[in-house]
Amino acid sequence: MNPKVVYVLGAGFSNGAKLPISSEFLIDDSFDYLKNKLKDSHSKKRIEKIQRYVQFRLDNGYFANNIEEVLNHVATANYLFMESVSDKNESYSADDIFDNLLWYITCLINEKTTDIVKRIPKEYSTFLKHVHKNNYPIITFNYDLIVENTLHNIDLDFQYGIEEDNLDDDFQLILKLHGSLNWSHCNKCGPVNMYDRVLVYGNNSLLCPICKSKSISSILIPPVVYKDSYYNDQLFGSLVRESWSVAREVLSEAKKIVFIGFSMGEDAYAKELFKLSLSMNNNPNLECIVVNKTCSKELKNRYISALVSVKPIFKEITFEEYSKIL
Repeated sequence: MNPKVVYVLGAGFSNGAKLPISSEFLIDDSFDYLKNKLKDSHSKKRIEKIQRYVQFRLDNGYFANNIEEVLNHVATANYLFMESVSDKNESYSADDIFDNLLWYITCLINEKTTDIVKRIPKEYSTFLKHVHKNNYPIITFNYDLIVENTLHNIDLDFQYGIEEDNLDDDFQLILKLHGSLNWSHCNKCGPVNMYDRVLVYGNNSLLCPICKSKSISSILIPPVVYKDSYYNDQLFGSLVRESWSVAREVLSEAKKIVFIGFSMGEDAYAKELFKLSLSMNNNPNLECIVVNKTCSKELKNRYISALVSVKPIFKEITFEEYSKIL
């Protein structure tokens, strides 16, 4: 494996297909959209409970309107052994609200994906034909299946790189470092299963192909500070770590790294991956290109800090605009 170009995708990449970025999960339009899609009273009550919890904390300045900050707030409460997170009117179990948030995220992505799966914008097929033709690896921190669905629509095969010794150049390599909404494991017998559609967190009717139980859980790593319990999980931790190992390899051998819609946020694991990989990269002319529709001073500083020895080139354009100059 000696890639000329490696693509790193963030939420901004999928936003062109109308999937939400972190600041769009907790707006009224998203809550209302999902309540209209999920018409049963139980689902609506779950969504309304999330709304009440989030709104109280937004009103009191606990966090910004950002799904990552909300998840970190609740996860930290759990980490500090706070069994409940309460407001003046209601008490919430920290475990319960965290599970509700993950359920909400996967439901929203699932419904949004279903809406566009047969009419994915053409720039995605243009981009993926180019990437597949040149055998360029993709690293993504997204859970969604936009890349997989697009490849399926244009009859191209892909692989996840979870078995490093069996990589095939005829298959598009997709390294999903935070897991995927079509990955699952069985809580009874443990084998990992891959599906062609989103698994709604904590609420699906799929049977394990081995033991036929319904004890199926999604494999995804939430955007929280304390991730050790996920990476060290004996059932699927090794699967995700394998993806990180291959990612380190392709980044350390790349001649160009292109970041599309990736915010380079506060994920310490991701930053260390880039620092370590670039320190191992011996290409004296290594380029790092950042494609983002808004290249703010804060975003530029985050990249400069993370990439250390390589000065990034910022292109303040959308993914759609970038796909036209490939």
